[in-house]
Order: sequence, then structure tokens, then C-alpha cells
Amino acid sequence: MTEPRQSLTDFAAANNLTRGAVAWLESIPEKDEIVAGWQAGMTVGQIRKWLIDVCEYDPQEATMSRLQRLTVRYPRDSARD
Repeated sequence: MTEPRQSLTDFAAANNLTRGAVAWLESIPEKDEIVAGWQAGMTVGQIRKWLIDVCEYDPQEATMSRLQRLTVRYPRDSARD
């Protein structure tokens, strides 16, 4: 006899996975330094180059689209821009 299939709700509760740009940025140890640099005026390109050249992230991992989420998630003070 087969066991009853797990419901989608039960599966989701047991496998609380987040995906995407925000999840990646929030998961790396450099996050606080990146946010501080972003809010201090660094560009997304500068941050990406630092992640790749200094922190040795794979360019396919440290993508511009993932880092562009900084503009939404951590908006700069408009008076400073």
C-alpha cells in the first residue's frame, strides 16, 4: 500500500526555500559591507567588480541583476543622490 501524498502546504512548510536576488544577497557574508558601500554612493558595477576580483565570487553568481536589488531593497537617501 502506498503512503498518502504530502500536501503542497505541508511540503512548503517543511521546505521553506527562498530564491532569487534578495535571497542571494542576504545569504553572503559581505552583505553588510555591500549595503554600507551602496548607501555611501558606490555603484552596482563597483560592488560587482569587488565581489569578483577581491572576494573571488563567480561572475555568474555575482550578477548585475542580483545586485540591482540594492536599489529596491536598500534605497539611498534621495537628498544625497
